[in-house]
Amino acid sequence: MVTADAPTLDAPHPYGYIASRRRIWSGWNQSTTLSDMNQEIPTALGEFTQLFTPSRRGARLARRVAAQRLHAWGITYGSDEHDNAVLVVAELVTNAAMHGYVYGHSFLLRIVLETATLRIEVADACGTRRPRTPGQSVSDAESGRGLLIVEALADKWGVEDRPLGKTVWTELSAGP
Repeated sequence: MVTADAPTLDAPHPYGYIASRRRIWSGWNQSTTLSDMNQEIPTALGEFTQLFTPSRRGARLARRVAAQRLHAWGITYGSDEHDNAVLVVAELVTNAAMHGYVYGHSFLLRIVLETATLRIEVADACGTRRPRTPGQSVSDAESGRGLLIVEALADKWGVEDRPLGKTVWTELSAGP
């Protein structure tokens, strides 16, 4: 029995990603095989989500925790894959702590390791300050080049709006 207060699979998550992203199959038609369904649903090998305080200390802690989590998942310290992912995490969480700060709100770090992809998401509460694309950076400025690093290391990256703030995400190759 479903009540009005029960959450649904299509309800938006407070940090912007949709719970229905993980598909649940109640059945399939005659032309769909089980192997087709398995190819369509990404297999999450590991998932980590945690809130951090929007400060330099919070950004440093997020970077360290991400490095340890990646190593625990088999992406070993010192490998190119590990170093690139930690560098991307460091840039995104520093941006969230320094530029996405809203009084009383933390930032969220979410890392998902799927079969061939490592997805890194950082959500903050500031929706008014969106990251500048690397082409918009001022050449004489002392800062503003971090997203150039993210763009160079990530296969894909982008920004998604959420009810309170934004989520900056990247996807890196995690395969052999």
